[in-house]
Amino acid sequence: MNFSHPVLHVSHNTLSPRALAPQIAAADGVSVQARSVGRRDRDQTRAKGVRAWHALSRASLFAAFFTLAPHANAGADAIPAAGTPAVSVALGALMATGDGAPAAQPDEITRLAPVVVTAPTTGETPLSVRLDTSAAARPGPAQDGADILRAFPGIVVSRKGGTGGEVLLRGAGGSRTGILLDHESLLGGCPNRMDPPSAYIFPGEFDSVTVVKGLSAVRHGPGNSAGVVLFKSATPVFEAPGVRADFAAGFGSAGRNDQNLAVAAGIPLFYVQADASRTAADDYRDGAGELVHSRYRRLGGRLAAGWTPDRNTVLEFHGSAAEGRAAYAHSSMDAAALDRRGAGLRFEKRQIGGLLQNVEAGLFYNTADHVMDNFTLRQAPAAGMMAGGMAGNVSQTVWGGRALATFAIAQETTCFTPGVDFTFSTHDSRSGTPTESYKDNPRERDASLGTAGVFVEASHAFGAGSRLHGGARLNTWRAKDLRAPLSHGGGMGGEMGGGMGMEGHGPVSGVATGGHSRDGLLPALFVRYEHDLAALPGLTLYANAGHTWRAPDYWELFSYQGPHDNSAFETRPEKTTQLDIGGEWKRGAFALRVSLFANESQDYILVEHATDALGTRNVSRNVAARAVGGELGAGHTVNALGGQWQFDGSLAFVHGWNRTDDRPLAQLPPLEGRIGVGYVWGDWSFGVTTRLVAAQHRHAVGQGGITGLDLGPTTAFAVAGLNVGYCPRDWVELSAGIDNLFDAAYAEHVNRAGSGYPGYVSNVRVLEPGRTFWARIRLRY
Repeated sequence: MNFSHPVLHVSHNTLSPRALAPQIAAADGVSVQARSVGRRDRDQTRAKGVRAWHALSRASLFAAFFTLAPHANAGADAIPAAGTPAVSVALGALMATGDGAPAAQPDEITRLAPVVVTAPTTGETPLSVRLDTSAAARPGPAQDGADILRAFPGIVVSRKGGTGGEVLLRGAGGSRTGILLDHESLLGGCPNRMDPPSAYIFPGEFDSVTVVKGLSAVRHGPGNSAGVVLFKSATPVFEAPGVRADFAAGFGSAGRNDQNLAVAAGIPLFYVQADASRTAADDYRDGAGELVHSRYRRLGGRLAAGWTPDRNTVLEFHGSAAEGRAAYAHSSMDAAALDRRGAGLRFEKRQIGGLLQNVEAGLFYNTADHVMDNFTLRQAPAAGMMAGGMAGNVSQTVWGGRALATFAIAQETTCFTPGVDFTFSTHDSRSGTPTESYKDNPRERDASLGTAGVFVEASHAFGAGSRLHGGARLNTWRAKDLRAPLSHGGGMGGEMGGGMGMEGHGPVSGVATGGHSRDGLLPALFVRYEHDLAALPGLTLYANAGHTWRAPDYWELFSYQGPHDNSAFETRPEKTTQLDIGGEWKRGAFALRVSLFANESQDYILVEHATDALGTRNVSRNVAARAVGGELGAGHTVNALGGQWQFDGSLAFVHGWNRTDDRPLAQLPPLEGRIGVGYVWGDWSFGVTTRLVAAQHRHAVGQGGITGLDLGPTTAFAVAGLNVGYCPRDWVELSAGIDNLFDAAYAEHVNRAGSGYPGYVSNVRVLEPGRTFWARIRLRY
């Protein structure tokens, strides 16, 4: 949570200065930007008077959150509504608090401008887009990691239910789009990806999210052929002893009920920061009026303690925990548990001076413990292979770390950043029934994967506004198949026995590659040239070329069968070469960005539903593939009719071919456009958003990836939303809105259906929520 008290002042897209040192890269995107501005309160009497309310304010913040917290362990049906006495009393106490100010500057009061339509802002490179989580773009407030990423052009999210959607960047998901939390990796445990990393993320616990598109960085780990998503939390800085707090509560249709509380306390040498988040909702109704099996309840928290001997140094230890459950419409099973535990240690030293500029190092541990069953959140079937109920408990644990340093040479016109990193993960499973709990059975480890690498990024500035950036990485990769070898005589073979380790009956058990191991090298490199065009001030052109090898992930190796036997463990690494070209132009209140890409993949890892001599099964195999696409965006700000108008728009498309099978590449989203109009007038703001998506006739039924398989063509759709914001005081922000204003019945082309185990996944496309009302209050001290 950001305690710097930024103002949500919205303007046209502002290009960030180019840093010589390789910084976090992000994706293309356009439009308005949240900026920080401040206001000096000259009325010292008022400033002193409101401090008398601060003790009450702090108590009220905690009371509001923990009044709701006892309901967190109940199902979504037990969540109190906004009108219940508990919530009304808590919010009433919050509304009674006074103005606040950062402890370091007692006479500085930061004013919140109204919330308006926003979109991701330009990052630190041409392939960089960043979004402040506290000023997240509409539609309504995000409840998980996938929700907030819907704001980025070029990203789509497949619908499972109310939470836990799969994130696809430029039509690529899974390990092609890495997701890092403060540079730490988190992996779900479900072989059917009921719990992707997004299902464990609470956006309110982070200050910003940045998207990296293309092969434009190597410091964020191996692979990531489509890009990487970086959730980042800021380090609180205290110039004097003080306490800061930020509380938000939201309510909406389908029993939506969210709270987030962030508190930081510290002195110049030390700080403690705590975040707690809770989100819940009931089953929603789609645009056709049908009730969708989609309720969820999630609770999480993060605690950090840091040592800050100066503003440029931090040594922090942090821990996190989360739990939850979610009903899924795409599957015949639900997530009966979504539990996460994690811990990390990080050190940063910046602006050292001389040759050595910056140093970073960190270690982390994350584990996801997931339970899937068909009887906790639904009625168990009376017939079929899972009659009477079945449960599976799976977990994946990741250890990792990285260290890097930035050196500046040649009068700071050249710098380079070498580094090392590693990750190691293990996966295990166990099963049970309503009468025989999985907790009574031992966990069986089925896989271990690890990688270690070295990398370097470098930048050089030429005269006349030209810059050259580049990087290279080399990783070692190793995987072990710990499943039982293929044998006869009992147990369920194929996908279920090999992929999940569940007990069953049949003539074959184990997998063909049980006990095998693999290793190899994974190279990667990129180079980017940027040039500021002197003939047209404000215009920057760039070209970025990259190549990377991506090792098959756990799901591609262990969740499916191979072309010739019942194991996909021998699937080859994916090799991708990509070219990005584009430009960005800022002139006065107008900004324009264009980005085009083309890539070619050897040994592209395709998942398909196949029928062959070995039966009907889901297979992972290598093919040759090619894709082209791009993003176009513009933003403009105009002062008229007594206020400020903001206009933004974007266009994104991707087109791909499966060259081996001579058919379209599956699970690619159709052409999509977005238009946003915002108006700020005094303390009020108003916004309208429109999303226009074309029909998708290019498809390959039964093919796709670990995030889903194609089910057929989809029709075009358009959805619109309204929102209004009001800031009656410096310390309070009110917002409300309507999403899917015209109650359209529609579904995304990309979907999660069709790619799991027989009996686990229904071949249906889940419709998106219908007309949705929401409201939110935010208070800061």
